[in-house]
Amino acid sequence: MSSSAPLVSICCITYNHEQFIREAVDGFLMQKTDFPIEIIIHDDASIDGTTKIIKEYQGKHAELIKLIIQTENQYKTRGFGFLVDLFQQAQGKYIALCEGDDYWTDPLKLQKQVDFLEANPDYSLVSHRRKVYDENIKQFIKNDWINYFDEYENTSRDWSVTEWPEVMPSTASIVFKKQVADEIFKINHSFVCDAVLIFVAYKLGRICNLPDYMSVYRVHSTGAWSSSSKIEKSIFLLKIIDALVLNKIYGDDSIEVFLKQKFDNFTLQLASHYNLSEENDLWLYLESQLNSKPENLSYNFHLLKTACNLIIQKNREIISFSTSTSFRIGNFLIKKVIILLSAKNVITASILNYGKKLSFNRSNNTSL
Repeated sequence: MSSSAPLVSICCITYNHEQFIREAVDGFLMQKTDFPIEIIIHDDASIDGTTKIIKEYQGKHAELIKLIIQTENQYKTRGFGFLVDLFQQAQGKYIALCEGDDYWTDPLKLQKQVDFLEANPDYSLVSHRRKVYDENIKQFIKNDWINYFDEYENTSRDWSVTEWPEVMPSTASIVFKKQVADEIFKINHSFVCDAVLIFVAYKLGRICNLPDYMSVYRVHSTGAWSSSSKIEKSIFLLKIIDALVLNKIYGDDSIEVFLKQKFDNFTLQLASHYNLSEENDLWLYLESQLNSKPENLSYNFHLLKTACNLIIQKNREIISFSTSTSFRIGNFLIKKVIILLSAKNVITASILNYGKKLSFNRSNNTSL
């Protein structure tokens, strides 16, 4: 590698990824480029063997790998705001992201993406297709919570923020201009996350998705998203909208309307699995989680609040009914009937199979 300034800064965030981090770093090191790169790894105070492993890699590739090793977990106090620590260290014209539990599969990934950005200066970010590997069952799966591009796209195409979050560039797939990171420095760092980054990129230029499969997103039980509850996922999406609207990170007023409609949708989803208690009203909970009040973000606050209250009341009735003695007895009887029917079906199937054998033998005897 050349000793000149890197064209691309690879920024990797990791926490307790002892099982996975080698695959991630090996994906960085296998890149074949005609330009220099640097690798910056942010270890968020891991308590397993992750820190030892990345230090081992740095010992072998000191000219390439820089480490930011935290002694206190930054995510707990800053959310993904610690991403700015990496961006401030980055020297490249372009930044590539990859979390420590994901990995790259194509040695030409960076070359292809940089070639695209160099040839198309009106684009601020380029992504690509990815595969999804479920660590729990040890196999690739068709997809996970995001539909992404994989099922439908065979050619390059532009991405619009109005497709979010059902269709969104995967974190391990994106390469973007350093100007995107410079713009992020201007906003409150507590708002920073991959989705906000992509919205900022969209505000500054166009976003293209390439058709090549060049990375793997890993689903596992300890993953930040995989292990989150439905309530936590809804709140995370609502916080993103809160950040986007407060900071006006969108191209025009129509996108603001879109975001407020999405806020309503996610709030309804939150209500559908939120258990109302006397000391924790949904709206008080929302206000405690967001930087602005729900009525400032909602497309139709009063209608939304009424609908959510009705959903929560229905949830209460369902919970009350499901814990009643009559429901428990009925559920017990249904299970027993299912077991008996299953046994009956097995016996019936056995008799039918035996009958078929008898019939087959008779037919054979007749033909003799």
